[in-house]
Amino acid sequence: MRPIEPDKTETQEESGQENRASTIEWRYGPAQLWYDMLGVDENGENFDYGFRLKDVSFWLQGIRGTAVYLIVILVVTLLLVVMMVAAMVCISIIQ
Repeated sequence: MRPIEPDKTETQEESGQENRASTIEWRYGPAQLWYDMLGVDENGENFDYGFRLKDVSFWLQGIRGTAVYLIVILVVTLLLVVMMVAAMVCISIIQ
């Protein structure tokens, strides 16, 4: 069943929209004491979650290190393949 909602006039709806724009619902309720102690504005603009971003150079160093490592493995593998082919050619010439 759907709950019965009271009829709203246009003035009530307009004033409700204005109040919602100036205040945030999560600011009030059980955690209001904590928000007051943290000094959060009523509109929540100065609320800081405390997330810190890592420096981009940290990620670039990891990518560069991984790329160099993969290139070294590729070159070593190619050299081993060339050496094996050369050995097989030498063995076939000798026989």
